[in-house]
Amino acid sequence: MKDTEPFFIKSYPVPTKYRDKVSNEIDKMLSYGVIERSDTAFINPLVVVAKKDGSVRVCLDARQVNERMVADHDGPEEVDQVLRQCDQIGIMSSLDLRASFWQVPLDRESRKFTGFLHQGRTYQYTVVPFGLKISSAALNRAAETILSGVRAKVIDFVDDWLIVSPNIEQHIRDLDEVLTRINRENVTINFDKFELTRKELTQK
Repeated sequence: MKDTEPFFIKSYPVPTKYRDKVSNEIDKMLSYGVIERSDTAFINPLVVVAKKDGSVRVCLDARQVNERMVADHDGPEEVDQVLRQCDQIGIMSSLDLRASFWQVPLDRESRKFTGFLHQGRTYQYTVVPFGLKISSAALNRAAETILSGVRAKVIDFVDDWLIVSPNIEQHIRDLDEVLTRINRENVTINFDKFELTRKELTQK
C-alpha cells in the first residue's frame, strides 16, 4: 500500500426489497469464512448487484483501496499466444472454479484494508475479494502453485481451466492428476460448467 491513512466511505443505500437478501448473503459469507468481524478503520462501501435468478451479489467497492495499492501485473498469458504453444491438442476438457477469488486466502495483515459496514457492524474479508486491483494476479499465482509441474497440460483463463491432451488415454491421466490436485488444495469447481472431452475450443 502506498498510503495507509484510514478512511471511511459510506455504503450506498440498499433498496428495501433487497435488504433481507443482502443480510442473508452477509450471514452466508460469514458462515463460509469469506468474511470475519473486525475493528478495522478502513471502511469501503458495498455494492449490491441483483442477479437474474432473483438473488443478490454483495461486492466491495474497492476503488479507494485500489488507488493506494501498488499494482501487480502478474496474470495469465494471452489466449492466442497460449493456444499457439499447444501444437498437439487432440482432446480437451474445461472446468470453472466456483467463486474463484473466494478461494484465495488474503494475508492477515492485508485484511484490514477490505473493511465494510453492514447494519452497524464492521467486517473484513479473509479472502481476495472481487474488484481488488491485485485480484487477478493473486488468482494467477494461486493457480501456478496448484498446477506446478502440470502447467503444460492446463491453460488457465482466470477462473476457467482447460485441460488439453494429445489423445483420450493421456487425457484421462491428465484429468486425474489435475482433479487430484484440486481436491488436495480444497478448491471447489462448478460442475454445472464442467465440460468433459471437448474436441474444439469455443471462444466466448
